[in-house]
Amino acid sequence: MKQLSLRVKLYALVIALLLTMGVSIVITAQLSLSSMEERLTRETRGTVQTIVMDQLTATAGKYGELVTGVFETAYQTPEVVRSLISRNIAADSSGRISRRDLQETIGTVLEEQAHLSSIYAQFEPDGYDGQDIYFTGGVEEHSSDEGTLEIYYYRDPAGDVVFSRTEDPATKYLENRNEFGIREAEWYLCSRDSLKPCLMEPYEYEIEEGYSELMTSLVVPVINNGEFAGVVGADINLSTLQSTIAGVSEELFDGQSRVTLLSEKGLIAASSHYQEHLGRPLREALPDLAGEFTSLHRNGGSFDNGEILAVSYPIKVALPGAEWSLLIELPRDTALASVNEITALLSDEVTSTATRQTVVGIVVVVLAIAVLVLLVRSVTRPLDEIRKRMRNLASAEGDLTRELDIDTHAELIDLAGGFNAFLARLREMINDLKEVNAQVRGQAADVGAIARDTDDQTSRQHQDIDSVVTAMNEMSAAAGEVAGFAGEAADNARAARDGIRFTQDTLGAALKGVDALAGDMEQASSAIGHVAQRSEEINRILEVIRGIAEQTNLLALNAAIEAARAGEQGRGFA
Repeated sequence: MKQLSLRVKLYALVIALLLTMGVSIVITAQLSLSSMEERLTRETRGTVQTIVMDQLTATAGKYGELVTGVFETAYQTPEVVRSLISRNIAADSSGRISRRDLQETIGTVLEEQAHLSSIYAQFEPDGYDGQDIYFTGGVEEHSSDEGTLEIYYYRDPAGDVVFSRTEDPATKYLENRNEFGIREAEWYLCSRDSLKPCLMEPYEYEIEEGYSELMTSLVVPVINNGEFAGVVGADINLSTLQSTIAGVSEELFDGQSRVTLLSEKGLIAASSHYQEHLGRPLREALPDLAGEFTSLHRNGGSFDNGEILAVSYPIKVALPGAEWSLLIELPRDTALASVNEITALLSDEVTSTATRQTVVGIVVVVLAIAVLVLLVRSVTRPLDEIRKRMRNLASAEGDLTRELDIDTHAELIDLAGGFNAFLARLREMINDLKEVNAQVRGQAADVGAIARDTDDQTSRQHQDIDSVVTAMNEMSAAAGEVAGFAGEAADNARAARDGIRFTQDTLGAALKGVDALAGDMEQASSAIGHVAQRSEEINRILEVIRGIAEQTNLLALNAAIEAARAGEQGRGFA
């Protein structure tokens, strides 16, 4: 890295800095745009979701109040009829409306109330006029076979008002309960037991053979002197509300919203999308969200699980004190479809802006690099010129008369001025050296003459020294011979010393052998003592041993003599 040229270093550094700066600016801008896009999307999504929830709540409130109005209006009819009947019951027989007139009056009321599906007035035995005994056997259609007053009008599929005779009054006392705990004759028994108005849960009722409707009943009790006398009720075919609910769904997001009318117990009374579950609990239609929607139905409010938005509006019917609800669901993606469009447009715009910024950044970086390349060249070109001049000076043909002519950048101008001053000073020094060289040449000639005289004298001295060296060589040869004799004497002394040492080792080994042999002799003597019969052989062996001992003593004596001859070195051995 240190060996690279200044131009390369400047180019690399400048380009790296510009690229880093450009990339950093582009990345920072894109991150800022992405962050802004995310923030705007989040805020837009939240705002749109709030607007959608407000819209759903407003729609639910609007149509919830519409359904409430339907119930309240429908309740007015049986309430008016109940008031009429109560006055008749309280009146004496002369002022009381006959059963026939009451029947016709109720039929006329149903004809005038198009929103009602049926209307009825049914009584306890002798609950109206106390004359059931006169109407037994089915003599009049308004009375049952037992004589009780049983008036029931309904609207057939063609819209005509039709009277339906009740033959057996016992049907209004049936207490068989269905799976939801609702009695079969709840429409009658509720007011009888509570002496209060009742709003029935949705139920399927067969009006005539082959014709049944899902309906609800609005029933008010007829009270005579504090005693229950009968009921007056009106039925609403929930199919009439079904079309209303479907219209609400179509109004909201082109039918993608799901609108459901729920009874107090959570039964589906009408629905835009759950027709197969009409009259059934909501949990069967939405098993995965049963708990959440049941709570929403009971408590009202809104719901958002990330996939579905939902609101619930309570429908309070004042007279019976009942509370139904209108539930509106909407897929979150549908609700936020506009947000997705805005997000897509925003994303496209951000991408386009980022692309433009990237292109502009690249163009700016390229232009900056071009400008900086020109600037670097303006700096390095004079430096190259200085480098060439220095090489020229270092070569054999160095020309000290050529000066640098640089007119860019103050620093380089000063550098060129210094270089030219250096050349001028160098020329002066070389001229001075030329003069010194001439003087040195003259002095060198004088020194050469002196050297020749000195050489002659040195030759004569050399001959004298050769004579002295010859004499010294002869003396050295004589000394060498003396040294040779001394060396031989030393070698002989060393050989004698080694022989004495070897003799000492041999005698030591012999003594050890004698000691071992003496031990063996002691063992042999012991064995001879125990074996008498071999004593002769032992004696011969002893003689032999004595002879060996004598020889050994002679050897030891000889060794002592040799040690004495050896002087100080043999004393230890002796």
